[in-house]
Amino acid sequence: DNRTYKLAGKILDYFKYKFGFDSIQLITNNPSKIKAIEEIIGIKIDKIIHPKSIITKYNEMYLKTKKKRMGHDIDI
Repeated sequence: DNRTYKLAGKILDYFKYKFGFDSIQLITNNPSKIKAIEEIIGIKIDKIIHPKSIITKYNEMYLKTKKKRMGHDIDI
């Protein structure tokens, strides 16, 4: 996964400056995203909300791959 979160960081920095917040609630099951936002961007995460994955025959392998290769927190 070659994603970076620089643009997201700039957006969060803008809103942090504009509205004065210093933490967020994040909807994700991606540990890399959590780490990037906290450590690289420097935004405190108050709460992580894990989206519930609906497993079908069409996405089961995809979700298993995300869990196995990228460590996503998905209940399968």
